[in-house]
Amino acid sequence: MNQNRTIPHSSRRSGGREARRTLRAAPLAEDLRPVRAGLEGGNFKPLDAAAVKAVDATVYQILEEIGLSQAPDTGIKYMTEAGAVLGDDGRLRFPRALVEHTLAICGRHITLHGQNPKHDLLLSG
Repeated sequence: MNQNRTIPHSSRRSGGREARRTLRAAPLAEDLRPVRAGLEGGNFKPLDAAAVKAVDATVYQILEEIGLSQAPDTGIKYMTEAGAVLGDDGRLRFPRALVEHTLAICGRHITLHGQNPKHDLLLSG
């Protein structure tokens, strides 16, 4: 059954490349955005507790035994005053107690400011 349907024509063409570009460039409506400000994360767990513990122990071991090479002189001065150790090989090593203390006193809430305050990112943990 062929039914002939009449499609209304206008004097101008609709759509086209520029219309598609404009549509892609337009921001999504607030209710359609997959991620919105204020959403809390933390549900993704790529490592189990034992793996996290192993990574944690390895990080402390690397900082204490291997350390950092080619640190700038100003950094060496500042970090050795804080408790880091400069070895004969020129590597700066960080005792576990120093790293733990530094992590205990560091800021937990950091804001990365966008050009527009609605784009600010609050990092916490």
